[in-house]
Amino acid sequence: MKKIFRICDNPFDDREIINDRLAAFGAAAAARLQPSFPELAAPIQTATDAVTRRSGSVSVTLAERLGNTGSVDGLLAEIAAYMREAQPHVIVAMGADSAAYRAIYPAHRSTYTKLTKTDAPAVLEALKKAMENWGERLEPGMRATMAGFKERWDAVRNAQNSADGQVADQRSDRDEAREALEDALFDALLELSKRFKRTPEKVQAFFDHTLLDVPRNATRERSASAATMN
Repeated sequence: MKKIFRICDNPFDDREIINDRLAAFGAAAAARLQPSFPELAAPIQTATDAVTRRSGSVSVTLAERLGNTGSVDGLLAEIAAYMREAQPHVIVAMGADSAAYRAIYPAHRSTYTKLTKTDAPAVLEALKKAMENWGERLEPGMRATMAGFKERWDAVRNAQNSADGQVADQRSDRDEAREALEDALFDALLELSKRFKRTPEKVQAFFDHTLLDVPRNATRERSASAATMN
């Protein structure tokens, strides 16, 4: 008799149901319920709109984060190329065996050509200090460029970190919106089940279960077909 507890399980909180699919199901259910049960349709539509809106916000912010990641990688590549080209000028201006040169190129070109995101803050801070101590030996434009790499690094990393925080916050908001949609759908299902307890088949008229089931069934069917062919 364990089946008496099945009514306690919310079928809409299955994480295999992606947000877009659940939102499509919610929109269809709200439309079908509206003529006869507007009080059930309203919270479903509100929650559906929130899931759609917040999922879209996460997608936009993720795209911005990817852009910021590209900016970080692009800056590392720019620094490596610039410092590779500048090395001969630094040697001429400061001497290959000088403390100034060693401060700027502690591992020669590989200081910058193999520069990682983890090491970049310390290396670029050291480069900035080297410009403060010995930069007058270089032409002004080169000195300003090298000294400015640390500030530019901080700017792109701060933008990336800010995007990371926004993604985390928006994912939390999206998850809350999804839970609200799961609850609204479950509440409607329970209410309709009570109203049509003697004719439960009528409940199906308000919910298009294929919007949830078809993709998973299609995956299983493709897998079964592939197994048969093999």
